[in-house]
Amino acid sequence: MLEDVLKVLGVDNMAVLYVHLEKLGVKRNEVADKPVEFSNALRTIFGQAASILERQIISTIASRTGGIYGQKTTLADALQKLKQEASAN
Repeated sequence: MLEDVLKVLGVDNMAVLYVHLEKLGVKRNEVADKPVEFSNALRTIFGQAASILERQIISTIASRTGGIYGQKTTLADALQKLKQEASAN
């Protein structure tokens, strides 16, 4: 499901993102297991614009899971909830 969420970036951009994430120590299959590191890597890659991307990812997670996340919900929190839901199913 996380892969689907990241598709908001577009397939080509998502591939480039994964290359940069690996350079920062977060492998493609580790994003759900390292939500804080993933969020930090986004900030390193995108700077202040990362917050816009994070809100979009959180919004996508919420719409796909039916969850409601407040403005203070971090990307790491949303990813952890997504992982918990996936493991419960």
